[in-house]
Amino acid sequence: WMAGGDAKVDLPFASVYAEAVFAFPSGGGGPEPRAAVGFDASLGDLVLAAEYFYDSRPAAGTATGAHNLYASLAYGLSDYAKLAASASVDLEAGTGSGGLVASLEVEQGTFLGLSATLSRTGSSTTAAAGLSLELRF
Repeated sequence: WMAGGDAKVDLPFASVYAEAVFAFPSGGGGPEPRAAVGFDASLGDLVLAAEYFYDSRPAAGTATGAHNLYASLAYGLSDYAKLAASASVDLEAGTGSGGLVASLEVEQGTFLGLSATLSRTGSSTTAAAGLSLELRF
């Protein structure tokens, strides 16, 4: 079974939250805690968010460890142009990834996007870039 709780405080320009969950294995043993604490803020056209996540028993084969950080930022340059960035880091493994996306509405319902990502896993670093065209009807 599981037990948990959460709390959130809304301030005029930001929100702060915390949550915790304790899973109790059916086969016995101690609790397996998970917890997160973070914030999000909106300052005009700028939106920021960050979170720390702890998982005492991360699932095998997943990209995250016990201690993880995540952050994102989005900015509306105008009614037609947007810029966003995000990053995630596994603090134990020293791995992570980040990305940057720019979007421009070039005509009503037609969007042009540029993206770039950078990932580090172990001793390997990967970079990628992309261009997209989206049509909405």
